[in-house]
Amino acid sequence: MGELVQAHLTSSGQSRDRGCGEDAQRRATEDELADVVSMCLVYAHRQGIDVEQAIERKWFRHEQHHRKRGFTAASPRDQAN
Repeated sequence: MGELVQAHLTSSGQSRDRGCGEDAQRRATEDELADVVSMCLVYAHRQGIDVEQAIERKWFRHEQHHRKRGFTAASPRDQAN
């Protein structure tokens, strides 16, 4: 997790430039995110956690409530169009 935070801080200009270009910084952030997500999935598997069910319960339970009030989550791709 610490490496992901460091990659984010570097790529967002909140940490010193480590001599990498923008593409390399983006790649480092993507790689570290992949590590964190993968380790979380391994952890969930070993603990017998149904990830889809946990996300549904934790993140999407309020979705209907917010949609009724006109709030929806927009991805950066949606905002660009």
